[in-house]
This record gives sequence, C-alpha cells and structure tokens, in this order.
Amino acid sequence: MQNQRRNRRRRGIATTTALATMILVGCASPPTGPPFAAAPAPAPDRARLYVYRMDPRASVSPVRLQVDGQPVGTLADGEYAAIELTPGVHRLEAGVRSVTFVAWGWNDLRLHIAPGETAYLKVSVRLTERAQPAGRALDIAGRPGGAVSENVYIQPLGEAEALRDLADTTRFEPLPEALPAREP
Repeated sequence: MQNQRRNRRRRGIATTTALATMILVGCASPPTGPPFAAAPAPAPDRARLYVYRMDPRASVSPVRLQVDGQPVGTLADGEYAAIELTPGVHRLEAGVRSVTFVAWGWNDLRLHIAPGETAYLKVSVRLTERAQPAGRALDIAGRPGGAVSENVYIQPLGEAEALRDLADTTRFEPLPEALPAREP
C-alpha cells in the first residue's frame, strides 16, 4: 500500500516535470529569422545601430527594446535588429519581465552616433541571485530587499568583435511603426 502511494507520487512528479520541460522547451525555441547579413554602410546623413542579444545562459524572457522612447519590439536570445537613425545622441532602453516568478530587469544607455557611422550594442540577460535566509519569501528585484533578478546588460562593442558575435544571430524585424526619423 505504501509502495503504491510512493509510486503514484513519483509518477505525478515525473509527469509534472515532463510537462514543465515541454513548455519551457517550446518557449525557448530558437529564433527563425534570416541569418545575419551586414547591411551596406548608412548614407552620409544617416547612422545605423545594430542591437543584438547573446545570453551567457539560455533565458526564455524576451527583452523589450525602445530607442528614444519609441518601442522597437522584443528581442529573443540569438536575434539582432538593424536600426537606421538620424545621427546624434540616442537612448536605448532594454527591459525584461520574466515568464516565471523571477523578477523584472531593465537598463538603458545613451550613445552618440556620428553621420555615416555604424554602432554595435550587445544586450544580454543574466540571472543574479543572493542566498535566501531560511523561510524567507522571494522578493521582487527593483524593490527594497530584492533577492533574485534577471538583469539586462548593454555593452557597446567594436565592429570586429560584434561582427564575430552577429555571425551566429538571426534578424529580428522591428515594429513597422517604430522609429520615425528624427531630425538632428
């Protein structure tokens, strides 16, 4: 009798684990866009920004991108966006709201792009955690006492390093209404 209960409990745990794994694997499917292809140099009165995502550990959380307060869309691990802008100072905002009970993360970066220049930004999501005292509930990061957080990092890179990374990415298409041309 006790063996039957134990076996039922094990089957229940195995079934739950298998279901959770299938759900997470389905959510973590690789990006399906076209592989990276470098665009021609921007026109002398324009600038180009490549934003790409490469996480050190797999994360199914999409990163929401905004440039100058305008939504661009969401970027999955292994995707890139090529964004044409007017030259000048721009602000990239990248944020994540996890698909699990793990907390939000966000970051922003101001950068100056000269006329005819191409800039490269690498975005990554990293899980940061601290030990929990026994019996303490999970806190939300960004609030006092936050204990676990998926943090978004933005790193400007040089062309050579960025192009090596970009070779392993696929293109993400920005929202059609995103990024109206801004005058300098």
